[in-house]
Amino acid sequence: MFKLDYVDLKWLSWSENRMAGFENNFQLSDCRDYMANLSGTWLGTYWQGDAPTRFEATLVQGGNSLSGRILDDGPLGEAQVSGEVVGRSVQFSKRYLTRSTAPIQYSGSVSADGNAMQGQWIIQGFDLGPWEAHRSDDELSRDWQNRLEQKTPIAVGVGQKN
Repeated sequence: MFKLDYVDLKWLSWSENRMAGFENNFQLSDCRDYMANLSGTWLGTYWQGDAPTRFEATLVQGGNSLSGRILDDGPLGEAQVSGEVVGRSVQFSKRYLTRSTAPIQYSGSVSADGNAMQGQWIIQGFDLGPWEAHRSDDELSRDWQNRLEQKTPIAVGVGQKN
């Protein structure tokens, strides 16, 4: 292991540029009256150095409490998650089930529509990097199915001639 004694300015600049577009859709004042609901399935990526790792997360939220599981597409596999959601801010710890590694702390922001989130992960004194996630298409499929079952009108082919 090594300890980070400096900030990589190249990564910081890349991270700031990456977050700039996301932050334009996010206002701190939006947090006062809104709490994101992160329950569901999420697909995401975290970067360690220049190497991306994909993951699938299943999250359950009750009030401000967040729990669930993450399955990494890598050698460490499945991890347990616990944390909290406050407004559109999220923070959680990830601990792998297969190895006794140090917990990984995630913090980030949820988009205005609640379908995306991103931020930074850190292993204290060891490493850090960006992460992002979006709701799985399965969630969108379930929403579509719910709308069909509720017979919610959907405008299709308006103005088309038969």
